[in-house]
Amino acid sequence: KEYDNLKNHYEKAQQKMGLLRGEQKGKIEKYKDLTNEFKKTAIDFGNNFAELRDKFREQSEINKISYCGIVVEDSNNDRYLLLQPINDKNDTAEHNDTKIFEANDGELTTYQVKSLTSKTLNKMIKNAGGYGDFHSCGGIDSIKAKQKWNEYQTQEPFVAALKEALTNSKMALNQNWAEFAWDFKECNTYDKIAKEVDMKSYILQKGKISIDKITDLVKNNGCLLLPVVNQDVTSETRVLKNQFSKDWQMIFDENLKEYRLHPEFSIIYRQPTPDYPCPGEKRYSRFQMIGSFQCEIVPQKDDFVPKAVQIKIFNDKDIQKKEVDAFNKKVYLGDNYYIIGIDRGIKQLATLCVLNKKGVVQGDFDIYTRTFNTEKKQWEHTWLRKDGILDLSNLRVETTIDGKKVLVDLSVIKTHKGENLQTVKLKQLAYIRKLQYQMQYAEDCVLTFFKNNPTEADIEKNIGDLITPYKEGSHYADLPTKQIKDMLEQFKTLCDEKRDKEKRELCELDAAENLKSGVVANMVGVVAYLVEKYEYKVYISLENLCRAYRYATDGLNGQTIPSTSQDPSVNFMEQENMVLAGVGTYRFFEMQLLKKLFRMQQDEKIVNLVPAFRSVDNYEKIVRHDKTNGDQYVNYSFGIVHFVDPKNTSQCCPWCDEKAKNNFSRNSGKDKNSLFCKTCGISTVKGEEKQGDKYNKRIHLHLDLIRNGDDNGAYHIARKTLDNIKKNES
Repeated sequence: KEYDNLKNHYEKAQQKMGLLRGEQKGKIEKYKDLTNEFKKTAIDFGNNFAELRDKFREQSEINKISYCGIVVEDSNNDRYLLLQPINDKNDTAEHNDTKIFEANDGELTTYQVKSLTSKTLNKMIKNAGGYGDFHSCGGIDSIKAKQKWNEYQTQEPFVAALKEALTNSKMALNQNWAEFAWDFKECNTYDKIAKEVDMKSYILQKGKISIDKITDLVKNNGCLLLPVVNQDVTSETRVLKNQFSKDWQMIFDENLKEYRLHPEFSIIYRQPTPDYPCPGEKRYSRFQMIGSFQCEIVPQKDDFVPKAVQIKIFNDKDIQKKEVDAFNKKVYLGDNYYIIGIDRGIKQLATLCVLNKKGVVQGDFDIYTRTFNTEKKQWEHTWLRKDGILDLSNLRVETTIDGKKVLVDLSVIKTHKGENLQTVKLKQLAYIRKLQYQMQYAEDCVLTFFKNNPTEADIEKNIGDLITPYKEGSHYADLPTKQIKDMLEQFKTLCDEKRDKEKRELCELDAAENLKSGVVANMVGVVAYLVEKYEYKVYISLENLCRAYRYATDGLNGQTIPSTSQDPSVNFMEQENMVLAGVGTYRFFEMQLLKKLFRMQQDEKIVNLVPAFRSVDNYEKIVRHDKTNGDQYVNYSFGIVHFVDPKNTSQCCPWCDEKAKNNFSRNSGKDKNSLFCKTCGISTVKGEEKQGDKYNKRIHLHLDLIRNGDDNGAYHIARKTLDNIKKNES
């Protein structure tokens, strides 16, 4: 108590000294004037940058490269974004003076996009007032298009008038749309016209500009010159190390019509890195602005499905089922194929097992680590070990100095603080999930906690009053305090203003997006690497997430949540909001994987391994057998992806198929993560390993690579799809 009293007196004295110091400084005119000047500069800079940022992010028209920017390429093949000043719409004089698009002479190459999309076309059809030149030929009723679009777009007079507008309107002639070389002869519906527009309406125009001209534009005319980060700038010799840099390079290859520079871009700003470990290093100590682009891939083939049609198919489940079935019939991988099974883990985030057609586990994956060579100033990869079944959450595909792709174990790469960065990410994600759980089910407790703990210091000190630790007992290592405070502030605002929809979104996965996106991107990259390794002769087996699984625990008190079979009203969507990081991230991973599989690069071609219909109803569609056959579920396929019922996948002996809980356990040993089967005698418990009765009969399947429950789950997820494919083949 005496210490606390002294501490309180000290803090009060410190506050009074601070006030007195500020008061004395305020009496010095020069100091006061300097302070006010700094404030004014900071406010002006903040306002100007906020305005610039909002214009880039919120006004889609201003993001078009053909409106306000060009890509500049130097002799080293480095590329930059040159932006002209963004002014108010009424102030056009200064905007026109820069004339960056008219320059066509100099030693540097320029690129700008000339394009038209079906999205823009639809907007012009419905807005005759804003696009008078497009409507100059007449025949298009914009009011009917707005009010009765579904009916109006099928009428022959409209289709004919639309073709005329695209060919002979003032806008078509002024902008020389004839360059797109459309062929509307077979286009007797709006959807076919839109598809023709999306496939062909893109030209990357080349020009020239001089360094002197750029210097004048930047120094005297308010233009910005920003580096573009899509290219690989990590070494003097340009090496296309990742898919992003490969995509970026393909955009500028005149022979590849599928790769396009997306007409919208973003501006990223980086703040100085706090507590950077090298005080003398200036590299990360300055404010940076960077241009970031996307590569859009539009297949030049007849079965290409535009996004608008994808959405239409997705919104009609009958059409979607028909289209998916038609796609599935085309999927045939021949006689030699592999199955990749992926299990949402309990001990690990996700686990992956590969089987060949005969059911043999494919092991011997080379795993690498990397260290920084301080003399050569570069990262170097060294072989670490061989793995049979992969823990996806700690792996990433990286490219070595000699251009070889390897699997890297992130759990052994340390940060400057000596701790593994990947582990920190997963811990932080778990804390966020726990907070989201509390927001959903204990709103008053959350608001009271934030009222009593308004600062980051308060939150860090008293976080135990709101959520439980991760795995450190009573310690809260790597607590994402700032993000928790931001979420609490947002939660309070949404509660006060009764914005229930936004509050619900905050409590679900999106709030943890930044933390999980990096982990999931690595996981998707590993799967894509394996698909390429096995030459695209791969089926992927995933869990059907429509049913809540047994023995899930909530993120607050560790109590068991009922499964779907125990309580039919409980579904996975509800359950995932109660548990820790692994389950919620797995669903996000599945959706990101589907997006990747729709756009797989095979050399310079695009391969569609799943349908293009934007989503899939596997999260709500369960096909049951007759009740007399028990609680069984039919395998549901989506291209090369098969969704299987995860029931008993980890709680089933891989050697003898025993499922009874009193005979087989996946939670044996001190680590509660080993396998033991009474029926066949197999044991993977450390120090008590045993070979069961079935060992010699099934050793050729390499089942000895299965060491724990998550390994076992991934194996059986793969095996269910293998059994289903063999059944269909027979």
